[in-house]
Amino acid sequence: MPNKVSSDQSLVSVDHAIRVCVYILAVAVPLVFSPAFYAVFSMPKLAALRIISLAIIFLWGYKIFSEEKFSYHKSFFNILLLIAAGVAVVTTVFSTVFYTSLYGAEGRFLGVFTMINLLLLPFITFNFLREKKAVQKFMIISFITATVLSIYGILQFLGIFQASFNWSQDPTMRVFGTVGQSNHFGAYIGMNILLGCGLYQHFKTHKYRIYFIAALILQALVLFLTTSRGAVMAVLVA
Repeated sequence: MPNKVSSDQSLVSVDHAIRVCVYILAVAVPLVFSPAFYAVFSMPKLAALRIISLAIIFLWGYKIFSEEKFSYHKSFFNILLLIAAGVAVVTTVFSTVFYTSLYGAEGRFLGVFTMINLLLLPFITFNFLREKKAVQKFMIISFITATVLSIYGILQFLGIFQASFNWSQDPTMRVFGTVGQSNHFGAYIGMNILLGCGLYQHFKTHKYRIYFIAALILQALVLFLTTSRGAVMAVLVA
C-alpha cells in the first residue's frame, strides 16, 4: 500500500512538472532572442520550443512507462490534431522538395518536424491543463509576459537600448518587440489583450484591477505601434 501511494504521488508530481513546462513555454518562446544567431529570432525560439517539448515528452514517457498505459482525454479536438499531423507527414513523404519539407527553409526550419512539434503543444495542453485554476494560471502568465514585452516595445519605439542591435528594419517605425516581425508581434499582443479582457472579472480587489487596466492600455498602445492592420482588425472583430 505505501508503495502504491508513493507511486501515485510521483505521477502527480510528473503531471505538475509537465504543467510547469507548459507555463515556461508561455514565457520563453515569445521572450527569447539572440543577435549571436544568423536567424536572430526564429532559431533561439525554436531551440527553446524543442528543448522544453523534449522535456515534456520525457516526462510523459515516464508517466506512460509507470502507468503501463497511454492515457489521454478522448475528444474530437485530439482527433483533429492527429489528422493534421497525419496530413503533414503524408504531404512531406510525397513532397517534390523532400529536404525542405522535412526541415524547412534555411533560417526558418518550419518543416514537418516543427509542424508536429507545434501540434504537440495543444495536445499536451488539452490533456494536462484540465483544471480551471491551471488554465487561469497559464493565461495570467501569458498576459504578464505580454505586458513585460509591451514595455520593451515602448522602449524600442523610443530607440532606448537599441543602439547595440543591427536590426534589418527600424524598430521606431514599426515595433516588432522580441518577435522580429511587427505583424506577428501585433497578433501576439492582440491575443493577450483578449485574454486580459477575459481575466479581468477574476480579480476582485481594486488594486489588481487598476494594474490590469493599466496593462491592457499599455498593450493596446503597443498594438497600434506595430501598425499591423490585420492584428488591430482581428482584435476589434474578436
